[in-house]
Amino acid sequence: MGDMSPREKFTKRQRGVFLSAEGRRRLTAAINQAAVLMNQGDRFTAADISQQTGVSKSTISRLWSGKVGVDHKSVQLIFSTFDLELTLDDLQSPQSKGAVGAASTPTPLSGPLPYPTGPVPLDSPLYVVRSPLEERAYHEMTQPGCVIRIKAPSGFGKSSLVLRLLAQAEKLGYGIASIDLLQVEPSTLTNPSAFLRWFCHAIAVKLGRQLNVEDYWSDVLGNALSTTLFIREQILDASAVPFLLHIKEFDRLFDHAATAQTVLPVLRSWYEEARHDAGWQRLRQVVSYATESYLPLDINQSPFNVGLPIPLPEFTPAQVNDLVAWHGLELDAVAQQQLMTLVGGHPQLIRLALYHLRQQALTLTELRQQAAERTGIFHSYLQEMLVRVQDGPEQMAVLKELVMSDRPISLDPILAYQLEATGLIKSTSTGWIMSLELYRDYLRNALFSLYE
Repeated sequence: MGDMSPREKFTKRQRGVFLSAEGRRRLTAAINQAAVLMNQGDRFTAADISQQTGVSKSTISRLWSGKVGVDHKSVQLIFSTFDLELTLDDLQSPQSKGAVGAASTPTPLSGPLPYPTGPVPLDSPLYVVRSPLEERAYHEMTQPGCVIRIKAPSGFGKSSLVLRLLAQAEKLGYGIASIDLLQVEPSTLTNPSAFLRWFCHAIAVKLGRQLNVEDYWSDVLGNALSTTLFIREQILDASAVPFLLHIKEFDRLFDHAATAQTVLPVLRSWYEEARHDAGWQRLRQVVSYATESYLPLDINQSPFNVGLPIPLPEFTPAQVNDLVAWHGLELDAVAQQQLMTLVGGHPQLIRLALYHLRQQALTLTELRQQAAERTGIFHSYLQEMLVRVQDGPEQMAVLKELVMSDRPISLDPILAYQLEATGLIKSTSTGWIMSLELYRDYLRNALFSLYE
């Protein structure tokens, strides 16, 4: 007989196989995508998967539990049903599995890792799924006329989640326009008419449409109704498929009261129209922002009390533990607690720390000692945050009070919204506090050296 292939050796040696962390991740993602396409986003049960694959419910349950091996043929059938090719990286043998439950421990990634900046790529195992929030978002995206509101401070993964929603919308055949308000000129933001014209132009460009917005504008009808008619007649009525509109950095509008008080009710009106109008039901709105509007709006005109809210939380200790494993680091429970005491579950700061620890550029002890210093790995991030919150002596006085106080303090609502948007503070039942000790240490050094 000839030499056996690695897969044959793997399967003949063992009577049962287990999913590796990578295999579990890939299969879960594929099943979730299939649920959106075939089941309106409702999660498949073991019975649903059994019916589709022809594999028994008990075998599927054993596969997910990771406690008992499953025959290779059944695993291969499940993977192929969901358009996946089963590879050795997806499997883990009993010998490598070790103790019960170890099958869920991620296999360390090999080779150099990219610097953790920007959205996490679609194919990256370093993306952390926040269940069940994300499953709800995928499901809601398929609902006629929906609004999805993704809220979190900078660095919490809004863009990474949106990237996946847009990819799913593309698979579903939706029309897509993702509009980034950071790309708007400041002079345009201050003028409601100029902004809404820019908004319509930007949507047309994203869709590859050659449209002259001015041909559809009417001074008699006004900016709000002209925008609404353009979107309805030139965008929604031009195609029978759903249209997903994503607005990034939505809270940039809030610094421009006249524009915000014109635009926000328009977006809310589209949601209301979809309650009874089939054309508007093709629209799916997704907005991502760091803090909600502090502007006075009629409750019936605000888009912030309709649709599905998705507040992205910090990473949990279990999620941080998985990331530690993916990075191939050996941090015990005490070391991980020390890291989270410093940066909490802040996604970007956690990934920065693990990246540098993997590079062996410094130890955890050195990282903690240098964290709030100019030589620390977080300096660029902290410096950018300080620039965003420096806005005159009154704000500096408030920041100093937050730094020095070990109790929650009361804040002016507008100032609180602005500071919350940076992730610098968080609310409690009795007031506002610094969200991380890292911020407190850094601001103590920066503020008192700059302003005293």
